[in-house]
Amino acid sequence: MLRNIIKNSLITSLPSIFSLFLSLFCVPVFLREIGIQNYGEYIFVHLLTSLGLILNLGVGKLLIVNSANKNRDFFCNAILVTTFISAIFFLTLYSILSFANILNQKIVFIIIGISLTIIYYTVESNLILKRNFRLLSLFNFSFFAFSLNIPIILKIIFKFEVTLHQLIFISFLVKFLILLLFLFQQIFEIKNIKLINFKEYLKNLKYGIWYSGSNVLLMSYAYLDKYFIKFYLNSSALAIYSIPQQICGKINILSKAISTVFLPEIKFKKSHRSYNKVINIYFFIFFPTLLIIFNFFDELLIFWLEENYNAKIYTLTKVFALVYFFSSFSEIIIAEFEATKKIDKITKIEGFIFPIFLVVLFLIFTKFRNENAIFNVAYFLLLKEFVFTNIKIFYSSLLTKKYLKLTYATLIFLIGSISVNYIK
Repeated sequence: MLRNIIKNSLITSLPSIFSLFLSLFCVPVFLREIGIQNYGEYIFVHLLTSLGLILNLGVGKLLIVNSANKNRDFFCNAILVTTFISAIFFLTLYSILSFANILNQKIVFIIIGISLTIIYYTVESNLILKRNFRLLSLFNFSFFAFSLNIPIILKIIFKFEVTLHQLIFISFLVKFLILLLFLFQQIFEIKNIKLINFKEYLKNLKYGIWYSGSNVLLMSYAYLDKYFIKFYLNSSALAIYSIPQQICGKINILSKAISTVFLPEIKFKKSHRSYNKVINIYFFIFFPTLLIIFNFFDELLIFWLEENYNAKIYTLTKVFALVYFFSSFSEIIIAEFEATKKIDKITKIEGFIFPIFLVVLFLIFTKFRNENAIFNVAYFLLLKEFVFTNIKIFYSSLLTKKYLKLTYATLIFLIGSISVNYIK
């Protein structure tokens, strides 16, 4: 069982590995071709499309949970519901903004991007449910990393002049074509397309509400810092902040893959022992490796970014490496709560903490705004991820309490490691 889980996790992580190499190539090209200001704008537009996860309203997660132990295919129901949600969102927001006379080309692109992402998460959930991890890997890579970077690659190959809006248009057109291709592929795989009684399909709607609430908090915690930087500082600051986040975020490659594989496995109650073994491997092998790599960040960044290298990026890279270690560790644990329909516990706690998170962010950018604002935010995110990881460990029924003590011991080690690196 453990061997299969590791195998499937590695297969699922392949798109993120390809994405990492693609980012390593494309980020310096973006900075050279369109400048740091426009790159910040480009990234911000794509960040906004992530709101599609919230507006999916938990339909994707419900598809997995409702179908895992039943010989029924709820995919047609789920895709109809999300297509309806997507269409209503687009028409409503487009009409309101058009009536208010504040609609422009960039806003239209953002609305389209969010609408596509709403449907994406349902198709992704169906691939997880079917355990088609190879196709899932290709889908994830194509929809996110490939569509994000292909415009600048085309610009280099064909050597044509292009505006920021044209880059965004090419990116979203690619997203649309990829989504359409995979959607039809999933529909054609169904031998007998049949809609199941919607009353039966929606009987677990209350869980969908918790999933949706959990996604609201997830996206808020993940992206509010960037929204604050964009609105209180500028696009250049957002680019400096996002570049190390974009690279360090790849630390989540394996954890997202493991979480994806474990969700249906835990639902089938097949992998509790393997779950603990994977946690051990992740905690005691991956983390020490990360600390060793710390010592080479500066040289790697200079080699990668060349004339675009910035000392701020170096400092933020070290902080975000730690942020995403805790985040990825936490992501593995959260698969248990989603599979056992206990996500409401974590959602309530995170919802209670969220106002504190919002107030601190607001104070950083209003009362204490200075040249160190982006560093203060990064340090605050590190503290937040540590707290949330310990909360999830405490409430986990599959992990033993020793992990709580180990995490605190690790924090002490982290503080010492950070101090040494920053005093240099």
